[in-house]
Amino acid sequence: MKTSYKCIQCFFRQMEAAALLAGINKAKKEKLFMALTKKLLRFDFNSPPVVFGKTIYKSISRMSGKKDIFYGKKIETERYLARHSYDLENIISESRDSLFTAAKMSCAANAIDFGTGRRPDVNRLLSELKHVRLYVNQFMLFRKMLVKSRSLLILADNCGEAVFDMFFTKEIIKRIPKLNIFYAVRSSPIINDVVISDARRIGINKVAKVISSGCDYPGLILSKTSPAFRRIYKDADIVISKGQGNFESFYDDKKNIFYLFQIKCPAVSELLNIPQGRVLFIYNKHINNIIDNN
Repeated sequence: MKTSYKCIQCFFRQMEAAALLAGINKAKKEKLFMALTKKLLRFDFNSPPVVFGKTIYKSISRMSGKKDIFYGKKIETERYLARHSYDLENIISESRDSLFTAAKMSCAANAIDFGTGRRPDVNRLLSELKHVRLYVNQFMLFRKMLVKSRSLLILADNCGEAVFDMFFTKEIIKRIPKLNIFYAVRSSPIINDVVISDARRIGINKVAKVISSGCDYPGLILSKTSPAFRRIYKDADIVISKGQGNFESFYDDKKNIFYLFQIKCPAVSELLNIPQGRVLFIYNKHINNIIDNN
């Protein structure tokens, strides 16, 4: 996906929120914003938005001296979800179709994203989980493909979301115990996205093989990933791509890829012709048909 002019206001909102969280003072913030604005004027808008997103967050990280600006937010979210884990697992186990319920919850949890420049309302998310509806629902196709698969690659997104990814992965394992599952995370901290230490702290390593993608963008750019990751990617029968950042930056019509995310911005809403806030479970090879029919 190319960067839209509609992304510009989001870039500045992210700058403001991240600089505030990093504790950058007014004088340094003005200097930072001037430097980033100059870079934006030279930015190639044929690139996906996550490319400039990386520029924003790495610049703020360097200026503040904080490698993981959102570390505190990650821990805060995880602890909050841990207090509700029993109830969350009950929602799944007591549902008619626990795999589908876990999948929907994993999709909806993409809302736990600090990369929008706004604080996610985790409490509201939990209160609405039982009533999550997928605006585009291609889960049945995923289920059919999954049964025939030997390997599954999950492209992780944010830390809070990863808790729900773990629930979803557990349900998959119950049905296909021998499935080889890989959980790919960012190579270094950016926004509240998952890195290896986060995945291990959450416990993902108990249900999947946690690997680094080798990519430190807030999305997945295949050309920027490591050779080791690309070998696993090549061999995967199915890929689950979590989050809007991965959707914006990563597309391959030769693979079986399912995108699970919430539409958070006007640019993606316009691209798919689907209202903001909607939650999707969408197959990559059907995206063009969905765009044409909406």
